[in-house]
This record gives sequence, C-alpha cells and structure tokens, in this order.
Amino acid sequence: MPDTDGDGLEDGEEIFTHGTDPLDPDMDDDGALDGEEIDDWPTDTRNRDTDGDGLSDGDEVYLYGTDPANSDDDGGVSNDGAEIGSDTDPLDASDDAACVYPDNLTQTSAEPAGPDVVPVYVRVRWEGIVNGGNFEDFSIAGSNRSARIFFDFLGAAQIPVCSIIYDLSSSRSAHAVWAANGGEDLYDSFDLTLSNGFSDCNTVNPTNHSGFSDLRDLVEAVPWGVGFGSLSQHAASYESKVTNAKGNWALDYEPYILGAYLSLDQRSATEIGWALGYEAACELASTDQKIEPNTFALGEEYFEAGNDPAGLLEHTDLDLLFVFELVDAIP
Repeated sequence: MPDTDGDGLEDGEEIFTHGTDPLDPDMDDDGALDGEEIDDWPTDTRNRDTDGDGLSDGDEVYLYGTDPANSDDDGGVSNDGAEIGSDTDPLDASDDAACVYPDNLTQTSAEPAGPDVVPVYVRVRWEGIVNGGNFEDFSIAGSNRSARIFFDFLGAAQIPVCSIIYDLSSSRSAHAVWAANGGEDLYDSFDLTLSNGFSDCNTVNPTNHSGFSDLRDLVEAVPWGVGFGSLSQHAASYESKVTNAKGNWALDYEPYILGAYLSLDQRSATEIGWALGYEAACELASTDQKIEPNTFALGEEYFEAGNDPAGLLEHTDLDLLFVFELVDAIP
C-alpha cells in the first residue's frame, strides 16, 4: 500500500483507521510526523502540544529530549515549558521552583438590563503569570489577583461604554500552530475558553449581535486565543512615542518589549500592540524588573499586555477591533 505523504502510515490506514490526512505528513505542524505520533509516542496528531506544557511535540522529542506526553518530565513541580522559558533543566527536579499559585476566580455578574448600549469597538488586554502552557493567578503589591482578560467596549466616538472581564486560568497551550498574519515569530500562544464573565454592560440589540442581547454571549461564542511574539508592526510608532516622551527606547524598552497577539479563530493571529514581562518569584509578581523574553517559551514570569508602569505606553495604544468582527468570527 502506498504512503503518499511519507509519514510512515499507509494511505488506507490514515483514512480508515486513524482519520488522518494521507496528503499531509504532519497534520498539527508540531514537527513530528503523524506516523511517529501514532506508532512511537502516545501523542495527538491534531494537537501540536499534547501534554499542554507550552512546547510542541516535535520540539520536545528532537530539541529538548523531553516526553511530549508528560508535562513535567522530572516530576519537580515546574512544567517543561516553564523550565525552558526560565532556563532551568526540565530533566532535573532539583532546580524546579515549587510554586503554589493562588486560585482567585473572577467574579460573575447578573443578567444585563436595559436600555441597550451600542458598542462599535472593542479593545482586548490581559495579564497573568505565564507558566509554560497556561496562565496562573498571582499576587502583586500584597493583593491576590486572577489572571484576567479584559474586553473594553467603546462607542462610535471611541468613548468607553462598558467592560467584561474573564478569568484566564482556563487557558491552555494552543492546539494548533498559529500563523501570524504579518509573518512574525510567535513565542507562546494560548487557546481560551471563556465563561462566567463579570460585565457592567447593559443589553444590546440582538439583531446586530448575532441574536445575543448579552455581550458576554457574543464574546463567548468566539474561539479566542492570545499570544506573545516579536514586536514588528507597531515597533516604529511605539519607539517614536517613547522617544517623544523623553524615554530611552533602546535601553528601557527595545530589549524587553513583546508583541501582543490576538486570535479570533485559534488558527491565525494578529499583532494588536505591545506587552511587557517581569520577574516573578512564583506567585509573587511585580513590575520592578523587566525581563528579556525567551523566544522558545515563556515560563513562570508575569506578563501584561497593555500596562506600562512608566506610563509612556498605554493600554489605549492597543489596536481596536470592530464589534462586527466578533460577529463575523463566530463559527
């Protein structure tokens, strides 16, 4: 029997036994052939990161020598992606940081009331400790906080209308390899499953919002993802803004700043602005010490998309989406 794509599986076996594509040797683009994933390791041919540690299955085997089906190879509490991101050894338990993160749930709110609001734009920003393949809650300035994502809705004149906040703790390392729309490098990406958000939004006209009168229902119907990568499309404008404000771009920003990426389909992502990462001691986050991002993975550090303690960049520097783009993104 032929093996058209050369992945080690016969075409008939791919179609009738495994449901894989006989013309695609690596369906999830994780760097491991489908035949290897099925015959050699108990990994998922449709999930680039089977164990959810923030490292692709192929990278685990061929780059780091870790087990793609075990998120913590050395059993030392820190997952493999967090260790790679923190420059510790994922095969040595003695250098693991035995972190215990707080579990703070974002509050939910009641059903909205009228009169209807008319949002035209939405801005998305987020914060939390990146722990390899997911976001963790944190403590900052003596206060325990949830890892959160904010959806700030604005009217036609870009005047704030209302906001919805969701807990990010249910995030998971993205199952697919995202394509950055501008061709940029992505360091980490996360699929989101949003529910039970806190909203101060009034109702909206369901005719214009895919049949929903609660903006939370609209937001939750979109397959969101967030990620971090190289800053490209916004770099020149941010450098200009920092320089004009008498800041030192080359010293205080350029080595540390990342691109903040947003996905509405968990397949592709767009750079919407900037993010910064900071040193964290397990759950204890601060904005005192910026970090230079590890381009292979992000681990056990505090990241914010849209908050600059120096105040030279602002969350309003993040790109706006049109609300109709959310409607269009619903599968």
